[in-house]
Amino acid sequence: MSYLDALEQHKTRSEEVMQQVHASQEDWLAEDIESFYGTTEHGPETPAAIDAFEQRIGFALPGPLKALYLNHGGFDIFEEYRYCSVRIPSIEELIRPPGQYSSKRPEWPFLYGGLATYGSPAEFDNHLSPEQLRPLREDMVLFGEVSHSYSSAYVTLLAFHRNGSFFQLPYGHDTGEREWNELYHNVGAVTLSLDDLLEPRIRKCTAELGRRLEENHW
Repeated sequence: MSYLDALEQHKTRSEEVMQQVHASQEDWLAEDIESFYGTTEHGPETPAAIDAFEQRIGFALPGPLKALYLNHGGFDIFEEYRYCSVRIPSIEELIRPPGQYSSKRPEWPFLYGGLATYGSPAEFDNHLSPEQLRPLREDMVLFGEVSHSYSSAYVTLLAFHRNGSFFQLPYGHDTGEREWNELYHNVGAVTLSLDDLLEPRIRKCTAELGRRLEENHW
């Protein structure tokens, strides 16, 4: 199954769930649930937006990701930081310079910018060599994130490499030294197709939505 097939199935299931929610819950609660566990599609991007992204990072986007943006656009499943939420932001959001009060590092959307935002520059600068840091700063770019807890302290970053490959990288506060070394000393070594990266994540959201409806756990 492709990630687009999984997304269509999720939207269909989501509509069914929300109909049941609105029929069984008070209006204010039903509206909150739909807001927390809905799906937002950002719409197809323009070639100009693709050009802006490529100019920002200095190299071409991988073909499958370019196709996603041009034919469909980014999407959010569940509110940010809800358990297993999936976020594929719009290009404008990805490349927007951090504002005065933004927590984002100026290196965003390069992977170093994401890691140094969720963690700290020192966490990586003090443990990785310049040779290991360089690809994080120049070759690896964020395009999405998945929450695997109920807070911003634990996320899985979705990224691509200058060479066109895709990979995922978990980040969690208070990661033990051994696990930290395993995660960050060989970033991007395990690659996935875009379908294999996104499709299981979307299906997990669909299953989570059904579980919450069954258990009335909102």
